[in-house]
Amino acid sequence: AHWQDRAAAVAFRVAPFSVAEAELDWRTLVASPEWTPFQVADAGGGFPAAVAAPELVSVGSGGGDPVDPGEGTVLPTPLRTVNVANSSELQSAMAAAIPGDHIVLANGSYTGAGDFDRDGTEANPIVIRSSTFLGATVAANSMNPRGAYQIFYGLSFTTPTMTVGNGREATFTRLWRCRFTGNGSATTSIFVRTYDSKDLDVAYCEWTNHAGRGMSIIPEAGTLRTTVRRCLFHNQPLARQNGCEALQLSFASRSSLLTLTNSGIVIKECRFNDWNNDDELISVKTSGVLVKQCSIENCNGSLNVRNGRFNTFEAVEIRNGRGITLTDGSNVALGCKQTNTSTYTNQQWQCRAGTVEDGAYPDEVSLGNMRNRGNECVFAGCENNVGLLIGEGRTSGPEYTLSCLSTRVREHTGTVTLKSGNMASGQPWQSGTDSQPGVAETLWTWVDRITLGASDVGPSAGL
Repeated sequence: AHWQDRAAAVAFRVAPFSVAEAELDWRTLVASPEWTPFQVADAGGGFPAAVAAPELVSVGSGGGDPVDPGEGTVLPTPLRTVNVANSSELQSAMAAAIPGDHIVLANGSYTGAGDFDRDGTEANPIVIRSSTFLGATVAANSMNPRGAYQIFYGLSFTTPTMTVGNGREATFTRLWRCRFTGNGSATTSIFVRTYDSKDLDVAYCEWTNHAGRGMSIIPEAGTLRTTVRRCLFHNQPLARQNGCEALQLSFASRSSLLTLTNSGIVIKECRFNDWNNDDELISVKTSGVLVKQCSIENCNGSLNVRNGRFNTFEAVEIRNGRGITLTDGSNVALGCKQTNTSTYTNQQWQCRAGTVEDGAYPDEVSLGNMRNRGNECVFAGCENNVGLLIGEGRTSGPEYTLSCLSTRVREHTGTVTLKSGNMASGQPWQSGTDSQPGVAETLWTWVDRITLGASDVGPSAGL
């Protein structure tokens, strides 16, 4: 294993996080025959012996979060207030909006103008808000951000899908303190989906009674540096169908080099409870994702890195859920905890074997059964009562063929099982595993877990 060298491999995603680093094109690196996972240079000239868990930040106005979570979401002073009372007035106001406008909706139901192409500025964004907090209900598919510096505040949305940056770049969009409510019917629709979106900030929002996906954040369509913070995903109507994750992070197939895009996605301090329609709660198919200090309760889906590299689950607490699964190379779980008092199907933490090398993405697009193998993944400072299995994989239709390589386990409380025996290919299920659960971690650090209740997240939190 290359753990001392591995620190340099994550250099591109340690704060401070620059735009140039965020847009690093991993396809160029992978195409080079000299490239290996441990040849990504540390521009700073070296790493300290103890490497802190990488902290991706949303870039804007000098870096850092657009608004600190502890400070809430503060609206700028309007230069002009445009009051509207019906859909026609809203559509006219959207079409004529200028920097500094606050478009204020009276209580009622609205259909917007569809694509919202007007640009605000950093000093004077365009704000669309309800006159009474959450009193205006808008069809989400009629209000699609496609401009710069637009803020949507205190609105109730129905009727998916809102698309961000579809056909025109959306930059520094803010979805603040909004509620997205489904109609309870079985669906695979996506409430919010991103395309060419840069520096989107989603804060203190709520998704409820929606049987489909909450958000799809799509780096391969141009999305970079999305932050989702202090949001609440809960009470999904049970229909048990695929395609209904709370958060889908990339559409990229396992055969796509696009999974190596450094996405800059940060999901932090969010709560998920009773979201049960999919086997995955958060599905990661991209690189450079940080899921940090989230609370999960009574959710059937797993936290799953299906493909992509340098993704981190940090200080996540699960109370009744499926577990954490890592595949592909250099993904980590740090300081996480799971306590199950109920039994869930396939409840377990896993690092998997596969059918292709980690980070190897052939040109073929019809590889639906391809699985990247776990390589150089880390479980440190974690505890669970459902077990950790190193080397999990299929034994039929199609069988896995390549070993799970060089998993590192440190400071782990709970059962750790190294899968024994060989696959049909003759390779062992796992190889080079460095499992020392009773030994202190020296390469990684992590923050403390926090417990988030319903009053700590969502539109009304902190008001």
